[in-house]
Amino acid sequence: MLKSNSYLFILLVFTVFSCSSCKEECLDKTNPACPNYVDPCLATTEFESDFVMEQRVSSPDTYFEVRSFVLSNSPLRLRINTPADSVKWIIGADIIEANEYTFTFPEEFEGQTLPLTMITRGTPNSDCFPNDNGRDTVTKYVRVISRDEAPIFGTFRIAKSTAPLDSFDVYLNYVDDGFDWYYEFDNLIPSEYYCVRHFPDVICNATKLEIRNSVILPCWGIKGVFEIDENNRFTADFSHVISIDPINSDRIEVHASGRKLE
Repeated sequence: MLKSNSYLFILLVFTVFSCSSCKEECLDKTNPACPNYVDPCLATTEFESDFVMEQRVSSPDTYFEVRSFVLSNSPLRLRINTPADSVKWIIGADIIEANEYTFTFPEEFEGQTLPLTMITRGTPNSDCFPNDNGRDTVTKYVRVISRDEAPIFGTFRIAKSTAPLDSFDVYLNYVDDGFDWYYEFDNLIPSEYYCVRHFPDVICNATKLEIRNSVILPCWGIKGVFEIDENNRFTADFSHVISIDPINSDRIEVHASGRKLE
């Protein structure tokens, strides 16, 4: 009888433990008691704002993003690119309330480094950030320059991707002789001289020159993108015809990179 009672006790203990494992597993990600709980505050931040600066060049519908340099006499657009309930711009003594604002620096500002400030208000996430007041201020500085002072112009030492050890110097220049203005390319392909006149398919800001189309003469049909970054690294991705014969329209693709020579 004692032996039977011992077996009965063991069976009851096993049953209790087995039933406890039968409880439904907690899989609710919103329940802090569940092992797979995901804190919703990990995927959010305090209220923050940012804006982009874009300059219109050549064409009324063409804007390039700019960072450190802006050209005088060319429309500059400031545009918020984050959510906000209200936006206020401070430009010198002017205060403008709008999501975006376009204006132009006249020539007298050339050579100056100026602040552009945006003040925003929005709806903060008070549950995650109880001290967030939903306000932010962002200031960026730009240097106003004339077109011929743009970093994209000058002498660059580059090498083609097909011959990375064979470097050579090229010269990009902006010319305004009072009657016409255009771009010069000297030694872009060794021993050759190229120029590209300014027309609607050539657009340029301080750090980027994009030739969307070009006539064969006198420029050998050059088209492509030339760009310099804030560290003076220069890249050239362009193509040109192999012959001035209009019947032969075969093109050569060129990819090169290098740096600007001080």
